[in-house]
Amino acid sequence: MGALKKRNMDPSTWAGLRIEERIEQERDLIGRIDGAVATSSAIRDTFVDDYGYQPQYFLPPCVEVGRYRPRDGEECEEIWQFLASHSMLTARELKSSPIVTEISRTDHTKRKDVLIRAFARAREAVPGSVLVVALDERSGPPYEEAMGLIRDLDLESAVVVLGSVWDELPCIYAATNVYCTPSVMEGFGMSAQEAAATGKPVVASDLVPFAVEYLLGAEPKRVAVGEGDGVLRLGEGAIVVPADDVAGFAQALITLLGDDQLRGEMGRTALAITIPYFTWEMRTRELLDDLGVAVGAGRVR
Repeated sequence: MGALKKRNMDPSTWAGLRIEERIEQERDLIGRIDGAVATSSAIRDTFVDDYGYQPQYFLPPCVEVGRYRPRDGEECEEIWQFLASHSMLTARELKSSPIVTEISRTDHTKRKDVLIRAFARAREAVPGSVLVVALDERSGPPYEEAMGLIRDLDLESAVVVLGSVWDELPCIYAATNVYCTPSVMEGFGMSAQEAAATGKPVVASDLVPFAVEYLLGAEPKRVAVGEGDGVLRLGEGAIVVPADDVAGFAQALITLLGDDQLRGEMGRTALAITIPYFTWEMRTRELLDDLGVAVGAGRVR
């Protein structure tokens, strides 16, 4: 929603994103609808606080479990050659490397610069690490800036740059050790959800609702970042980092890449948190039940 994006973005970006126009159109639309379903508490709170409207129901994005699920090595063997074809590394080298992945559209709200800078620091502590990142050359300046940063940090041999990867995406998640999303404009966080459904731990900014509301769990451990004021929240299935905190993201990546046991435990927990709760069948049945919709001879249960 426009008001949420406005809060999360620097004022210098508002004009380009046409934020005020979006908010105006949303206010007009909300005045004419019969009801609304919120996809996260962040969206629900934005409805209430910024638009004066109480959404009646909750239905988050869900996972297509046939597509996003844990997969064994044999099922995804061809992914290594695919990644090699987009990098300076061989399939054998990639297969033995710790891999950090981020897949999203290429724009400044996804903070790919933060990801790249944090990965560069993490790689110093975990040599041989590889970053798999989606960068679309059609995006113009954001793509050029990210590629320039990769060159400036001397990471060309450690970064796999991908374009459109819809067909390969499930196996890319399967090949991943840690999924990282520093994004500052998320109504939910579907890529983090997909990675979690594949059994992978997540590192996310504190503006990714799925990671904050679900993967953290009830009592995350608070960990100071170096000598600064930053604090990581180390949860059950994710580590959550203050938005734009490069040092924090680097420390989170180092924590997971350097600890096989912790990474495995968090990945399994992320999967258990996500599936079966975030399946279309379960969440749709609950919504229909809330709506009082009858199916067959009785109410949906």
